[in-house]
Amino acid sequence: MSADQENKNPRKPQLGDPDYDLRSFGNELTGGGLRWVATILVLATLGFIIYLATNYGWAASVQGPLPIQGGGLYTVLCIVLLIWVGLGIVNWRNWSRSHHQNDET
Repeated sequence: MSADQENKNPRKPQLGDPDYDLRSFGNELTGGGLRWVATILVLATLGFIIYLATNYGWAASVQGPLPIQGGGLYTVLCIVLLIWVGLGIVNWRNWSRSHHQNDET
């Protein structure tokens, strides 16, 4: 395929393509496709934090590959919550922008 044909037929590079780079990953991560996943994971993380706080208080612990307990557990969960909230906000904003642009054209 020549360069002119590639410009006329742009396609999103798929994971594993040689053209897949950090920019493609960033577009996929923040392009609006993860809005529901991020929203559900925000609610699940928030629910888990509330469950641990109400049932176990500061004595909460999670046993796994990396056992975490007490304040460290809540710190990690709050960081995860902030990451999902950020991704959710960016995804909903970008989806809304592209959705409204499609309505105007």
